[in-house]
Amino acid sequence: MRFQRSLALVLPRMRNKFQSQASRYFSSLLESEQRSSFGIAFDIDGVILRGRDPIGGSPQAVRRLLKDSGNLNVPFLFLTNGGGVPESKRANELSEQLGVKILPSQVLQGHSPFKSLLKRYENQLIIAAGKGEPAVVMSEYGFKKVVSIDEYASLFENIDPLSEYKKLCFLPIDLEWVLSELLWKVFSIEFTIIL
Repeated sequence: MRFQRSLALVLPRMRNKFQSQASRYFSSLLESEQRSSFGIAFDIDGVILRGRDPIGGSPQAVRRLLKDSGNLNVPFLFLTNGGGVPESKRANELSEQLGVKILPSQVLQGHSPFKSLLKRYENQLIIAAGKGEPAVVMSEYGFKKVVSIDEYASLFENIDPLSEYKKLCFLPIDLEWVLSELLWKVFSIEFTIIL
């Protein structure tokens, strides 16, 4: 109950913050003498790309939104509910696939709203779960104490029946501290869940 109320309070603030960041970003990219009265948000999966391949004329369509100088004629960004990689990596991939320079700030992924939680949870222990490299993503956002779900599971013998088959690549973090922090928080019921 308490979690639902706090989530209901956080989500509208996150939405407003992203709207203002997006408008500032696009305003700076558009030439001041001629601003577009609209912008375009493209869904990546199934609209721009199918797998790793561009769909139909999507590269040409994106190029038409730019002026010859490379500046934006019409502001655009890419959305996906996927993630697991930093926005910078996704922007580089899109740039290669579409033949147009895409900036990390033009990519919004399922986990992008977590950036707005940095000030509040920067020094809190974060257990990152999800497809890809969620711990790397959260670390790139600036969170200081990030542990992947596999790293967390490896701290407890027999918690994961497949653990012996997984190859773990630990981020530079003091796992002894993490274990003591987790045990303290679990037994004192003070840990934070960010969804």
